[in-house]
Order: sequence, then C-alpha cells, then structure tokens
Amino acid sequence: QALRAGARYIRHSPVTRRILLRSILFVLPGASLWALLPLVATERLGLGATGFGILLGAVGAGAILGAFVLPPVRARTSSSQLIGGATLAYAVALLVLALVRNVPLVLAVLMVAGAAWMTVLSSLGAAMQMFLPAWVRGRGLSAHTVVFVGGQALGAAAAGLVKECIV
Repeated sequence: QALRAGARYIRHSPVTRRILLRSILFVLPGASLWALLPLVATERLGLGATGFGILLGAVGAGAILGAFVLPPVRARTSSSQLIGGATLAYAVALLVLALVRNVPLVLAVLMVAGAAWMTVLSSLGAAMQMFLPAWVRGRGLSAHTVVFVGGQALGAAAAGLVKECIV
C-alpha cells in the first residue's frame, strides 16, 4: 500500500516528474561514455588495460575536483543553470571524445565529463530530496535511483547498438 501511495504521489507531482525526466534525458545519452570508453581506449587511442584505467582515473579526478568547485558555483547560479551548464559540458566532452585521438586532451575532457556527471547526479538527487515531503522521500529517491540506473543500462545498450550499426 505504501508503494502504491508513493507511485501515486510521483505520478501526480509535476515537479517530481520533471526531475525524473531531466535525469533520464541526461543519463540515456550520457551512459555512452561509460559503455564505449573501453573501445575508445583500445581502438581509438591504442591504449591497453593500464591506459583504460588512467582514463577512468581522469573521470574520477574530475568528479573529485568538481566536488570542490561545486559549492561556490552553486552559490552563484540557479539549479537549472548549474544542471544545464553541466549537461552542456558533458555533451561537449562526449563530442570531443568521439573526434579526438590526442591522449592528453582526452584526459582533460574526461576530467570535465567527471565533474559534469557528478554535478548533474548530485544536483538532481538534492532537488529530489529537498522537494519530496518526508512521508514519501524514501520512495521518491528510490524512483530516482531506478530511473538513473535503469537509464544507464538502457543508454549503454543503445550506445552499443549504435556502435555496432556504424562499424
């Protein structure tokens, strides 16, 4: 009964639905980075397992640096501007990643992507937490997690299909 009440709340809450929509619109194409990075490392950049690990480390370093930069930026911008800017930065990073074969530039772009990913994920999660009333917060956050993680799975599968069709 509690799950049905939570689903009913989400279905009838325009703000919650908008946050979930923004999450899925970001993560569906965004998952392509995680899905295709091993291929970028091996096929485009000619790196082995260690090189792939370094690329992943650049994403992680960007996320950590982004966590330090985020509070002052958040104080000066609205949540929508922050999410929009991070989404744009992530999209540009994906484009550069698809077109560039220069490893140092790819590492820098992956740091930007890591910061942008962390910014969008934390901002949308915080928006859900702040908006949802206490009685439905756990169910709403679980719905957000399902949308984000499920979107990653669908986005990764779609990226793999697109890659197979192109090659």
